[in-house]
Amino acid sequence: METVYGPKPCYLTATLSRLPVPLLCVDLSVSIVQGVASFEMTQRYVNLELQPVETLFYFPRDIQSTITKLTCEFTLRDGTKKLLETRIEERSKAEVKYEDAVAAGNTAVIGRIGKAC
Repeated sequence: METVYGPKPCYLTATLSRLPVPLLCVDLSVSIVQGVASFEMTQRYVNLELQPVETLFYFPRDIQSTITKLTCEFTLRDGTKKLLETRIEERSKAEVKYEDAVAAGNTAVIGRIGKAC
């Protein structure tokens, strides 16, 4: 995917404009237990737009890695927080649920496996 910032971005981008969403900070936590490493990465972004934006997040991953969980926490304009966690579902069902939620004006997240950045 080509953007004004170069090919294959590895960060959060607005779907329509393809511009990056401002990243505020990154926190990493790593643990190694019996030779298996796991890490948790927290990234904080801010939406500077006047309305909600649909975004894409490109996450670089190694072919030998496994993503076990995706959790998204949103702070809405009124200050309330919304937490969304992943659930593995068949692709077509997940896509329908995502599109229905977005069409209804709700916050939604869908993950897809694609080429690494």
